[in-house]
Amino acid sequence: GRYAAIIYTLDERIYKIEIGFLIAEPSGLSLKRSGENNVISWNSPGTVQKPSGYQVFINDRPFKTVEDPVADVPRTKGKADLYKVKAVYKHGSGVIVSAASDELQDHITLAEINMKQEEKLAAGNYALVAAGLKSGEWEKAKSLLYENRPLFTAHLAKPQQDDAAALAVFFNRIDDGDRLAAEAPETVKSLDKAVEAFGQAPEKAGGLDVGYIRKEKIGLIMARQAALKEQQRKEQQLKDLQLKEQQQKEEQLKEKQLKEQAARVARAEPVMPPERSSAEPLTGQVTPTSGIKQAVIDFKEKKYTSAFNNFMAVYSSQIANIQKGGSGYIKGVLGLPPRYRAEILFLVEYERLREKNSNDAEAIRTGLEEMFGNIEGMQGPWAIITEDKRTLIKNHINDFK
Repeated sequence: GRYAAIIYTLDERIYKIEIGFLIAEPSGLSLKRSGENNVISWNSPGTVQKPSGYQVFINDRPFKTVEDPVADVPRTKGKADLYKVKAVYKHGSGVIVSAASDELQDHITLAEINMKQEEKLAAGNYALVAAGLKSGEWEKAKSLLYENRPLFTAHLAKPQQDDAAALAVFFNRIDDGDRLAAEAPETVKSLDKAVEAFGQAPEKAGGLDVGYIRKEKIGLIMARQAALKEQQRKEQQLKDLQLKEQQQKEEQLKEKQLKEQAARVARAEPVMPPERSSAEPLTGQVTPTSGIKQAVIDFKEKKYTSAFNNFMAVYSSQIANIQKGGSGYIKGVLGLPPRYRAEILFLVEYERLREKNSNDAEAIRTGLEEMFGNIEGMQGPWAIITEDKRTLIKNHINDFK
C-alpha cells in the first residue's frame, strides 16, 4: 500500500523520514433510487487516519466532494451511469487523495433499459407471429412462438401475453395430432385419434383466428383415411376372392377324393337293395316333395325328431348307410342331395345322441359341441359342405338348450 510520509532534507541531503499513515480507498459502494436521482454510499477506509472528505466521480468526471460516506448524485435517463469515489486525507499543510474505489454501475437504470429492450423485442416478435397467422404462414409463426415463449411470458403486455399462451395451447393440440398421424404402421384407428386431437384445438386462440389451421389438418387426415380405407377394401376384396377360390378348390378336391373312395368301396362290395326303415312312409302316405318340404319347416322350427323322420321317409337308404358307418357312411353322405346334406348329417347325429343319452339335454349338447369342433375344422364330410350351410348348423348348435 501507500503511506503518507514527511521527508527532512539539508543541503539536498535527506536526514530524516517520518512515516505517517496508510492511504486507503473507499470500498463497498452501493446504490439506491431516490426520486429522479440516485443515492450512493460506501464504507470508509478502515485506517487509523480518517479521511477528511471524499471525491465523487460520475462517468470518470469529478462531480463533487462530500464529508460523509454518502452522496446524492444525478441520474442520466436512458443510460446506466458509472460511479466511483476517492478518499481525501489531510497531510501537513496539504492533502493526499487515495486511489479510486471499484466502479459501481447504476444497475437499477440498467435493468430498466434491459426491460424496455426486452419489451420492445417481445412486441416486435409477437407482431411477426400474428402477421404470419394472418398471411397463412402459420408454420413459421409456430416456430417463432416456440422460440419466444419465455420472452413473451415475461415481457408482453397482458392481452398479448394471454393470446400467446392460448396460441401455445392450440399448437400443442396440433402437435399431438401430428404425432398420432405420423405413427407407423398407419391405421384407420390411429388416424381417427389424430382427427380427435385436431378437433380439440380451438377455433380461436384468444384474439387470433386459427380455425383454418385446424380445418386444414383435419381435411388432410380425412383424405388419408379415405385413401387408406379404399386400399384396405381392395386388399380385403382380393383376399376374399383368393380365399373363396382356395376353398372351392379344396372342396372340389375333397369331394373328388370322397367320390373316388366311394367308387372303390362300391366296386369291392355287392350292391344290396335298400332296406326299408320303419320310419319310411307307406306308398301313398306322403310324396317326396311334401316330405322334404315338411322336414325343412320342422328343422327351421327346431323340431329335430320330426324333421329327421320326414327326411328319413325320403332318404331312408342313404341315412341308413350313414347310421351304419364304415364304408357305407361315405356312400350315404354322397347319396344325399347337397342342398339338404348338412341338415341331415346334423339330424342323424342329434338322433344318435338323443337315443344314447335318453333325451338328456346336457349330454346331447356336449355331443353337439364336439360336432361343432368338427365343423370348424372341416373334418370328415363337413369338408364338402358349403360355408353357408356350415354356419347354419353351427347356429343351431349354439341355440340348442
